[in-house]
Amino acid sequence: MTTGHNASFRGRHRLGRVVLLATALIMLILYATNSRWEHEQQPHPIEPGVLETPIIDDPATVIAKQANPTKDQVAPHTMAANPEDSPPTEAPRAPTAKSLTEHDKEISPSGEGNLYSKIGKLTMLYYNEVSKDTIWYEKALSGHKEHNMRFGYKHFVLRHEIVPDIWSKQAFILSILLQELAKPMGDRLEWLFWHDADLVLMNSNIPLELFVPPVEFSHIHHVVANDLNGLNAGVFFLRVHEWSMWYLSAVMSYTNYHPERPLRYSEQTAMEWLIQEEKWGRNTTHVPQRWFNAYQNFGIDDTVPPEWEWRHGYFEPGDLLIHLPGTSEARPDIIRGWLSRVRDQNARYEIPLADTTHVKNITEFWNNDARHDKKNQDTYWRRWHILIRVGTEQDDQQREAVAEAERLADKAGLSPEKKEQKVDEVKEKFRIQKIAALRRAEQDKLKEEGLLQEQAPTTER
Repeated sequence: MTTGHNASFRGRHRLGRVVLLATALIMLILYATNSRWEHEQQPHPIEPGVLETPIIDDPATVIAKQANPTKDQVAPHTMAANPEDSPPTEAPRAPTAKSLTEHDKEISPSGEGNLYSKIGKLTMLYYNEVSKDTIWYEKALSGHKEHNMRFGYKHFVLRHEIVPDIWSKQAFILSILLQELAKPMGDRLEWLFWHDADLVLMNSNIPLELFVPPVEFSHIHHVVANDLNGLNAGVFFLRVHEWSMWYLSAVMSYTNYHPERPLRYSEQTAMEWLIQEEKWGRNTTHVPQRWFNAYQNFGIDDTVPPEWEWRHGYFEPGDLLIHLPGTSEARPDIIRGWLSRVRDQNARYEIPLADTTHVKNITEFWNNDARHDKKNQDTYWRRWHILIRVGTEQDDQQREAVAEAERLADKAGLSPEKKEQKVDEVKEKFRIQKIAALRRAEQDKLKEEGLLQEQAPTTER
């Protein structure tokens, strides 16, 4: 896939390539300088110990050594009186070029002759000590191996913290991104696929290439999905492009420039607020959550207008993966359960791509919804704020009414069955009331924004 370019973006950041080149040169100079210092400070570096199989002498050699025990001893070196008589010191070797990181060869294809995809996977997984819980995260990560081998995905895994909190995610992605941008265009990855460690890959028949934008959307560099709390940054795509470098830099520096804005979900919220800005939002698109960020089914809230379709993108057999945020201490056991399912019921989950509706659904999305991302996001956030304000008020009223119904039922000495019936009647009343209140609030907001003309009253004849 050809890497897209945004002319307006490049115009504002025309010095981007110069900055990258200068940064690379400075790093190379520092690396080389540091290497020379090490040679000067330690002219005879100690080689790391290597465990090798000892060479066993043949019987004739053993007998000869016993007869002349000093034969194999090395004579002590005598320093020459005149430095000029000393043998010339070997010139220090030029530092070997090293990539910022290598992909994990335990779960990725490696070696000559392998055909690699233009998409690379990234994640991070580290902990202070191995426990019965950490093993399941490791098994979930190993579960990517078949997928990686089948489609040629390099899998980069961060195994230690770079910066505090989970900001190491952006730092790690940026390091891989810069590594790829430093390569010739034809040798680069084209997309980076980030995934958190708390997910299980469920269908290795689904290629990641299925989810990246088609050619006519070459201006899209960031592919993400919302859940009911806004952006979920547990899984997303990022194009290998200079735009992504500036974007990640903006994410990592967000708190420095906006210290007055508390981040509800740390770096995830910084990403969310940035892509709500025109500068970053026009190069980002939100796709259906089920594509590559499906959740375990927590149920559906039936107190929201059904036309809002206000639900998580829940996992269905045949989907690529299942993501498990918010499951807290139970998460390792839940991961174990899903790993067991995909192992024991493989035919149920490992469905061939041709037998799914993925291609049809994704094609329809790019032909329709993708062209209205701004409008769709405006609708999403309008409803989100209405739910926070009006929905919370309605929920509080319902709780008070339920508590009162339970008190009256106890006072009247009703049986548990009758009490439950009274409570259910109250809940149903407030469910209908809440849906009506949410609809009214949305209509009022649309009128306020000038998106809905108030109809003139009709005159009866």
